[in-house]
Amino acid sequence: MSTTESSRGQVLPIFALSLVALLGAAALAFDAGLLYVERRDQQNAADAAALAGAHYLPGAPGDARTAALLLAEKNGYAAGRVTVTTPYAWSGMSTGDHSASFINVEISETRPSFFASVLGFLDWNVSARAVAANEDDVLVDFSILSLDTESCPQPGIEVAGKGFIDAAGDVHADSGCSNGAIKMVSNKSSIQVIVGDKKGACSAVGPIKGDTGDTSQWDCTVITPAPWVGDPFESKPDPPERPASIPDSQAMQLLGPDDSELEIPDGCPGSDNPASSLEPAVCQFPANYKDTSWLVQPGLYPGGLKLNAGTFYLMPGVYYIEGGGIDLGGGEANVISVASATEPFPTGEDCDGGVLIYNTKSDLAPAGPINLNGGDSDFCLKPYRGGDWDGFVVFQDRSLTEEITLNGSDTDMSVRGTVYSKLGHVKINGSAAEITLDQIIANTFYISGGGGTINAERKREFVPDLTIAGLVE
Repeated sequence: MSTTESSRGQVLPIFALSLVALLGAAALAFDAGLLYVERRDQQNAADAAALAGAHYLPGAPGDARTAALLLAEKNGYAAGRVTVTTPYAWSGMSTGDHSASFINVEISETRPSFFASVLGFLDWNVSARAVAANEDDVLVDFSILSLDTESCPQPGIEVAGKGFIDAAGDVHADSGCSNGAIKMVSNKSSIQVIVGDKKGACSAVGPIKGDTGDTSQWDCTVITPAPWVGDPFESKPDPPERPASIPDSQAMQLLGPDDSELEIPDGCPGSDNPASSLEPAVCQFPANYKDTSWLVQPGLYPGGLKLNAGTFYLMPGVYYIEGGGIDLGGGEANVISVASATEPFPTGEDCDGGVLIYNTKSDLAPAGPINLNGGDSDFCLKPYRGGDWDGFVVFQDRSLTEEITLNGSDTDMSVRGTVYSKLGHVKINGSAAEITLDQIIANTFYISGGGGTINAERKREFVPDLTIAGLVE
């Protein structure tokens, strides 16, 4: 036998052995890729389940377990593959027993191998784990938070027009809509999120889409899929009990001009025909009041409140809108919150005091929307101070789906503090001016602009402490 023939005889077994090795490596790589995808899906599901359960802690561990299991099942992992533990003694706790505030979620299952079975690997064990807590020091900062999970085909947050959104807190949507949980529908819009000195997050459970199909219009860290967040104010009590009708001693007070012949309109506190719960009526200042100034008191407004013309100084307190909604500002109206009835009163963004607008309904007066309009005049509200509602400026009844509109129009507008509406839709229009906000938490959003800027500053001195379930491991 020649040397050449001998070499040929050696090549075939070497090739066969190499082919087996190559096929084995390819099989392992293929299975490893599938395992990576499965592990990632498990981790996302475990994160979301832990966050869902943590919202019920520390007071309701049973509800926490149920919520975690339900969300894991919603993501494709049945109860038999999910273990939920709460209270849970997390290893990261430095002092004391805070286990009642922690929840541990583990997802584990055995997956059959595909090509790797030829090498004797018949199945793989895949698992993921997440720990979440609901404690005062687990804080997540949001400027805009959409709570809706079922809005599809509409996005949780839709951005249109040609305005610019400048947010100092994260932007998040709980929507999983495949059409876009957060969606930019105009190539002239943009959003920037800077938290402290770092780029903040634009996050959503579902996809985030720009007008051109990418995320180039977002100057933020795009995170999707992100864990479900839920309502951070779920356990927050409703605003104070319904007050009695405003007494005549606290009637609306005319500040000027002294020779005005206009009386307090019907339906308003102090008028000849004030509204009552049995006879609700809107308190409205129409166009002919544009040159008058008034001091407005907090309290019960059965049938609604509309300040559409004139200058109105709102004293500190809760404005309990029982049906009819509230319409403040516009082209002929200045609306400014003040700390006291002492003149001279502030103008523009120098407003003071603190108000809480609570929008609800009654059996005799159906609910109405909330409209806050900058118009061509001053509009400035500071948030309520004190108790459970410290930092809120608008709190809508959790059962209401009424719209909340903030319209900047041609003059800068300032609504500080937190606007909260669990089921409501929020429309924000910057128009040609600036709207300065802090934090808005609502069901869904439509944000537009005609060249103006929406500043979501989220200054801590204006918003409530937002204690939210957060992942710790």
